[in-house]
Amino acid sequence: GDVRVGANIIKQTFESYRKLRNTARYLIGNLADFDPSKDAVAYDDLPSMDKWMLGTMSKVLNEVDDALSNYQFGRATNEILRFATADLSNFYLDVAKDRLYISAVDDARRRSCQTV
Repeated sequence: GDVRVGANIIKQTFESYRKLRNTARYLIGNLADFDPSKDAVAYDDLPSMDKWMLGTMSKVLNEVDDALSNYQFGRATNEILRFATADLSNFYLDVAKDRLYISAVDDARRRSCQTV
């Protein structure tokens, strides 16, 4: 059938795009001084919060992969948006911003956050 596109759908799509873009800009902006080959922190040395985020991200990636394999593009998109806004931006990055802004450039706390 036909898919209706109106002002409200366009507005919602733009808001989703804006949220993803702003989260990506924040992440990229905090990786400028990070070289994974030199600065990455081993998994066993990561704080529990960082391990939790990696586990959450792994679950989300599996969910998105399953959705895409079954041609459920809406489900994949919703999962990515939920993760980026709720788990990543509103929780993890909000808590981690002190480590990123206050810690010294080579501080282990900062590097562990950048590793994730």
